Amino acid sequence: MKKPEELAKWIHAVKRKNFKPKSSDRLCSSHFKPEDFILSPGLKFRVLKAGVVPSVFPAFPEHLQPKKIHSRKPKKIVQEVRK
Repeated sequence: MKKPEELAKWIHAVKRKNFKPKSSDRLCSSHFKPEDFILSPGLKFRVLKAGVVPSVFPAFPEHLQPKKIHSRKPKKIVQEVRK
């Protein structure tokens, strides 16, 4: 709620019509990937890393699922050997 840019990303990710979150609203941890949490054995509960946005919504139809980003391998540059 204190970071408008981050809040806007969360609202966009949740995809609920006319959604205006309150400070008392919560989102289930199942909407985050395991790597989104800070691993600390002494904690009684999981803590999200800074800047993490929910990205796991299995009930969403396919067209609303986050797009998978595939990285391309750089082209190999072949140099001609001139004699």
